[in-house]
Amino acid sequence: MDNEINPWLEIPLEEYEAHMSMASVAQAQYLARVIDGRVQDIRPASVAIIGCSGGNGIEQLSPAFVQRVVAVDINPRFIEATRQRYNNRFNQFELLCQDFLSPGCSFEGVDLVFGGLIFEYVDYMSGLSAVKTFIKPGGYLSVVLQLPSETISAVSPSPYSSLSMLNGFLKLVPPEAFEIYAKTIGLSVIVSRRSELDSGKQFHELLFKKEP
Repeated sequence: MDNEINPWLEIPLEEYEAHMSMASVAQAQYLARVIDGRVQDIRPASVAIIGCSGGNGIEQLSPAFVQRVVAVDINPRFIEATRQRYNNRFNQFELLCQDFLSPGCSFEGVDLVFGGLIFEYVDYMSGLSAVKTFIKPGGYLSVVLQLPSETISAVSPSPYSSLSMLNGFLKLVPPEAFEIYAKTIGLSVIVSRRSELDSGKQFHELLFKKEP
C-alpha cells in the first residue's frame, strides 16, 4: 500500500475518535467491550493492539495482570497520542509506528493480539499471515469484522468529513473465508459469533488460538 495515498495518514485523530464514539455509531464502545471480554477470559500477561489509533481498547487492559502492551499504528500522530495517554500505565509499553504488513513491523510475541476493524483495509490473507507472527505459540488472536448491510453504508454517516476518505478504501471480509484461511495457517477458531449494534450495523467476532 502506498503510504502517500493511505487515508489513515490523513484523518485527524480527534475526528476519528469523535465519529467512533457518536451515539449513532458507538463502535468505540463496542470494541472496548469486546477487548474487555477477551482479556477477562484469557488473562493475558502481554497484549498487542494492531491499529491502535489513540488507544483503541488499551484503557480496558488492567495493569494488574497485563504487564506488557505493544501498540501498532501507521499514523505517527496516533502513536504519539497513545504514548501521551498510556506511557506510564504498564511495566512494558512498546509503540511501533509501522504498517503491520511491513517487514519492519516486528516484535516479541504476545499472549493476545487484538485486531478490531483492521482487516477491512488490507489483504486479509496477508494480514493474517503477518499477525500470526506476533502471537506466542498457544496464544490468541481476537478479531472483529464488519458485516455488509443493505440499508447502512459501510462507513457510517458522520458530520466529520475526513471519514469520507474511507469510502472505496474499506473492503468487507467474509468471515467464512477468513476462518478457512486462518485454519490453513495454524489458527484454530475458538469463538465465532455475530453482534448487532443499536444502529443496526452488524459485526462478526472471532477468537483464534495459535497452535503450540
